[in-house]
Amino acid sequence: MIPEFIHELSPVQGAIAMVLFAVALFAYRIYSIQKKGKDLGRNDVIAIMPWDILKHAFQQIRHAKFTVSGGGQSILVKRNGISKFEFERFLIENHFAPWNKLSYVYEGEDFNMRRLISLDRKDGEKIYYQLHVRVFFDEETIKIKPHVEKCPIEHPVDHIRQHGFDDIDGVTHMTKILEDGEFEIIEE
Repeated sequence: MIPEFIHELSPVQGAIAMVLFAVALFAYRIYSIQKKGKDLGRNDVIAIMPWDILKHAFQQIRHAKFTVSGGGQSILVKRNGISKFEFERFLIENHFAPWNKLSYVYEGEDFNMRRLISLDRKDGEKIYYQLHVRVFFDEETIKIKPHVEKCPIEHPVDHIRQHGFDDIDGVTHMTKILEDGEFEIIEE
């Protein structure tokens, strides 16, 4: 569905072209439906949005402009033949979710996932914390960079400013999960 010439542009130019293409496609879809004399409700409009193109455009921009070199604590485990898919499934079975559309991308990162881990209350306000893990694969090992932080949707400013950020606590939480999953930890 994505025009072939898009791949010849820079990532940002390609993303802009994809958004423009998506808008044109969306307008054409609305025109085609209205031409047939049909009324469009809110759900109809949402259903005909070219989500696949918009998602691809957003990922292009995210990878082009929000890839950073990542520091922090990490855990190294023996891979023992486990695939990326199997490890991702292990994380999902341990209540992680692939909420990574708004996060930075670390260089070499294969994927990242999050898990809500606690709720606190301060001055009458609920504070949600999550365990965020970034996962890197090579032939022999899986490197996990975990940290605890305030949830970005509920606490966007604190999240960006890293208030409540703790990678040592993240290592503690993730080590327990990996040990329960019987992974062989090489180093913390």
